[in-house]
Amino acid sequence: MTNGITRVEALQAAINGDLTPEVIDKLQAMIQTLSKPGKKTETKDDRERAALVAQAVETLKGNPAVVCDAKWLCEHVTGITTTQKAGAIMRIAIAQGLVTKQYDGKGKPYYKAC
Repeated sequence: MTNGITRVEALQAAINGDLTPEVIDKLQAMIQTLSKPGKKTETKDDRERAALVAQAVETLKGNPAVVCDAKWLCEHVTGITTTQKAGAIMRIAIAQGLVTKQYDGKGKPYYKAC
């Protein structure tokens, strides 16, 4: 690996057509670095959302006769404080196949556990 040239200098040299062995080595090192797969780690927010999804689904399963819309979820699920957050949590649950989204006669969405 070369220490005498920066990545910016290597890119500028490549654009200008000045492909010296030092530039080529630096560009190949950059390609290797960019080709490595990124590490996927679960964040604190991911864990919190997963917990909210599980809690919301269990609440829906416990109340099958109730029309569960976003406002109802805000009132009955601890941690869901806004209708926007309720919608976001339900989108995750729908994507996982845990919940279905249905519409009433007025076109207002509500959720049912699968």
